[in-house]
Amino acid sequence: MSSQLETNSYIPTQSTYPLLFLTKLTFWLAAPLYLLSGIFFILKIGEFDFYFDGVSTHNYIEGIIAGFAAVLFIPMFLVTANYISKSQKILGGLIAIIGLFGSIGAYGATAYFRTLTYDLIQHGVPVELLESYYAGYGGLMTIFFFLAPLFPLAGILTGIALIRLTSLPKWVGITILLGSILFPLAQVVGIFIVYPVGLLLWTIAFPYLGRIITN
Repeated sequence: MSSQLETNSYIPTQSTYPLLFLTKLTFWLAAPLYLLSGIFFILKIGEFDFYFDGVSTHNYIEGIIAGFAAVLFIPMFLVTANYISKSQKILGGLIAIIGLFGSIGAYGATAYFRTLTYDLIQHGVPVELLESYYAGYGGLMTIFFFLAPLFPLAGILTGIALIRLTSLPKWVGITILLGSILFPLAQVVGIFIVYPVGLLLWTIAFPYLGRIITN
């Protein structure tokens, strides 16, 4: 028993079952919620006119759902990084740091930005004023700009690290890696059709990964 607890020290034990259940839940909900937000985005449900960074429309419903998903990605990345660090200490540490800042600073903040912008417009703040503010890339937007690549980068590093593990099927790491590459293709390059495809890949891989890690 003691050797089993030592092997699985990166996750809560059965003696802390509620925490173990919540850990499992993050793997099962984070990517599917993100996929749901992407579906709203593709179907243009909740879309409103607002020009920022070359994009003329944004989606506040996507922002609401993605905002909840961002919170779940934080413990998911940390638990995964801890699992990886058992054999790849440097890469595991990088995934923990990059995943944390990427989830909060880039992914989460961007989701909240969409929702907040929509609320401000609904409360009478002129669209032109908000567009002028965001276009100036002030201090807050500069932080977002530098943190933005960290979220997909965390996924890419996670995929690479998992591919190198012999304790997992190769398809898990490959699927996460491909999904992480499709994410910036949609958000940065503008190939939006691959957005839900990448999220679907994550939805397939991350719950399976969570089952392996937390068992």
